[in-house]
Amino acid sequence: MEVQSELNITDISIEKDLGEIMANSGVIDSHVHIVIVKINSIDNIKVQRSEHIVDYTLIDFPTLCRMIKQNEIVDGFTIGGLFKWYLEMSF
Repeated sequence: MEVQSELNITDISIEKDLGEIMANSGVIDSHVHIVIVKINSIDNIKVQRSEHIVDYTLIDFPTLCRMIKQNEIVDGFTIGGLFKWYLEMSF
């Protein structure tokens, strides 16, 4: 799971599998599962510098939406995952 490997979080459990998304089905045949996870502790976070991750920031939902709207976050997996989560919580 990406959150485990990229931030060295070990105290985590999968709450629900929301299914798959693809970055771009016409270019890359790469499916990614989107899951809701419960992170029990963030005390030992260590970013994976080999993936060029230099830091992390905890943000709330309105801030995340603002960052997407203002093109501060443009990653398709992040936006797709957030939308799948939104649909799960709304319907």
